[in-house]
Amino acid sequence: MLAHRDGARLISGFHQPGDEAVTTFTRLIAALIAAGVPADTATIAVDTVLAYVNGYAIEEQARKTGADGWPRERRDRAFHDGLELIIAGVRGTLSS
Repeated sequence: MLAHRDGARLISGFHQPGDEAVTTFTRLIAALIAAGVPADTATIAVDTVLAYVNGYAIEEQARKTGADGWPRERRDRAFHDGLELIIAGVRGTLSS
């Protein structure tokens, strides 16, 4: 998304996903359910990850390169760490 200016903003503002997007969303939910995540939680988890990715991309596109003083590697690490927090929360819903 970062390769196209305002690409994340455009995607996040588009409210009618195509068949491929719906299929991908459904498959992601099914994979979480198969791993033992409750269905409602799986749906929320997928939606949360997509919102996180879109939001992060929007913020990245809004910044001028290096304007925040963070090197690219640090911003990438912050994104990864945030995603890991979401995943850890989903893992916490799994029964032992």
